[in-house]
Amino acid sequence: MNLATDLAERARRNGWEARPAFLTSSRAWKHGEVHDLAARAATVLAACGVRPGDRVLLALPDSIGWIVAFLGAARLGATAVLVNPELPADDHAWLAADSRAALCVTRADLEQHFDRRKWMDIDWLLVAAAAAIRTGAHRSKPDTPLYIQYTSGTTGTPKGVVHCHRDPGLYHDTVGERVLDVGPTDVTLSVSRLYFAYGFGNTFAFPLYSGSAAVLTPDRPTPTASANWPPSTRSPSCTRCHPRTPPWWTMPATATSPRYAPPCRPARPCRRPSATGPPP
Repeated sequence: MNLATDLAERARRNGWEARPAFLTSSRAWKHGEVHDLAARAATVLAACGVRPGDRVLLALPDSIGWIVAFLGAARLGATAVLVNPELPADDHAWLAADSRAALCVTRADLEQHFDRRKWMDIDWLLVAAAAAIRTGAHRSKPDTPLYIQYTSGTTGTPKGVVHCHRDPGLYHDTVGERVLDVGPTDVTLSVSRLYFAYGFGNTFAFPLYSGSAAVLTPDRPTPTASANWPPSTRSPSCTRCHPRTPPWWTMPATATSPRYAPPCRPARPCRRPSATGPPP
């Protein structure tokens, strides 16, 4: 198995390729478009030296770049390291070193937080991917590491928690389907960000496994920032709001669990990339 190709095949098999998957302030991204661009992004990442088993650190806001970089790394059999982009430089440097990241993908304004030999601008990745060919997928196993999330560190040094290729599907089946009953006509808005476990399920796993859509908002969720969010966040477009971690997050999910979220109301060193194409 491979999560990236399994999700692409799931979308094709269920006729979701032309359905919206992610809604941003500028456009709606269809399921088929997302998987196609991710397969091309994998080609660019591989050209930058990413190999199966490598760690690719993502310090990105919720955006189509986050989704594409994650799926691109997964297609190669690499392990994504999910990091809060708003951390200070020292914390970013520590996480990159502790995870032994072969590549760090961020926005341009975070370049100074990382080793420039192992850094890539997400905007450049998206441009390069649009012109790249699609790459095949690395054959992974269900227990092959897919991504790492770090604990908060409130009681000690943060620790990386490894999640495998089978895990997002199990989470969707247990929570997204059996508890929330997320379906293809739903549109989800999550205040929790993609780098956080709860936000990862809401905004990544549930839409891609159910054929539904999720809203991508790069700004920290505040009343001021929400004024610039896309129209898809407003009723009646948004059908699922996740404003906080629900009570059942800490309890085992069962088929009889109450539903939550009612409808919304109002290292391989990498050459610094050029603007013209991927490094050799």
